[in-house]
Amino acid sequence: MSFQDSALLPWRTVSENIALPLQVLGRYHANERARIFALVDLVGLSGFGDAKPAQLSGGMRQRVAIARALVTDPTLLLLDEPFASLDLILRRRMNLELQRIWLKDRPTTVLVTHGIDEAVFLADQIVVMAASPGRIAELIEVPFGRPRPTNLFTTSAFHSLTDRLEGHLIAGMAAP
Repeated sequence: MSFQDSALLPWRTVSENIALPLQVLGRYHANERARIFALVDLVGLSGFGDAKPAQLSGGMRQRVAIARALVTDPTLLLLDEPFASLDLILRRRMNLELQRIWLKDRPTTVLVTHGIDEAVFLADQIVVMAASPGRIAELIEVPFGRPRPTNLFTTSAFHSLTDRLEGHLIAGMAAP
């Protein structure tokens, strides 16, 4: 699921947007309201359950979309460039939020990103893809434990791994 601003229905509240997948699947019951608001709390939006998307910042809308993706208790979470439209500071904050949320239930997650530092921070394994034809160029195990602290971004081990990935990607672009 891609978390674009348009993914939220503007006429629905935060809690109604989160409940949408359950309604579509015919699994929404009145007793789900407490669970929906627990997800609102989980994504750090306590007090915003009755707000409309237009009343939220971009990062808050992204968190609503994440809660909506989690409401069905998926065993597999697919994220395609979920934070691409955010500035670097908000993107880092959302990386931390996603890690915090993921640590609760730990669904298998596939994250597609062009953000090298985002991949290193969030992933346990990075699959570097090559183009023409599309293929796996390299599998890299990320050696950092969880939870990953914010200062990881400033460590030499982090920069060494991001430099390795960047070098591999640049070399792949130069290949015929």
